[in-house]
Amino acid sequence: DQQNGPSLSVKERDRRYAAIRKQLREKNVDCVIVNGSNLFYLTNGLTGELFGLLTAEERSLAVVITWRHLADLSPQVLADSQEWVKDLLQGIDARPLIAKIKELRLENGTIGLAGPISYKFYSQLNSALPSAKIIDVSDVFANVRTIKSAEEVALIEKANTIFDAAIERVHEVARPGMLGREVIQEGIKAMWDAGGDMDSTF
Repeated sequence: DQQNGPSLSVKERDRRYAAIRKQLREKNVDCVIVNGSNLFYLTNGLTGELFGLLTAEERSLAVVITWRHLADLSPQVLADSQEWVKDLLQGIDARPLIAKIKELRLENGTIGLAGPISYKFYSQLNSALPSAKIIDVSDVFANVRTIKSAEEVALIEKANTIFDAAIERVHEVARPGMLGREVIQEGIKAMWDAGGDMDSTF
């Protein structure tokens, strides 16, 4: 929300994708499967996101959303609610991405992994794509994420301001005998007042 401060644009999304893709191509990697914070880096945060697939070529990022979040909601509604991701898949494991990789005819290529991938997920991938070469490319994300754009710096500065508001509020209201949860609640409310979102933690 721009009235609460800076946000990340589609231009920033495209900058991130281009930087990741450049390094994937340098490593001769056809696509990368991501989760955790590396997935968040590519999606700007989607409710229920589990895994993502980014190709080295210019194709849409595909994101697997846990089935619970799409049980009563059309994927199109979620796609229309934000600008970063339009290719949404439903699932809880590797199967939707395996199908996508086959659809893109990359099953004989090199697939990168970037994130804490479980043994079950890896086994599914390895079993369904026996001709693929699977490698760790976490370093690609570490490299790209180290260099911050002007938009990212502005967002970090805003986040710091929001957190500082929590510290100031606690300094003002915390007294001996207050319950810990009351202190935390005061900090979180201050973060909301300063422009933090509902996921703000303190």
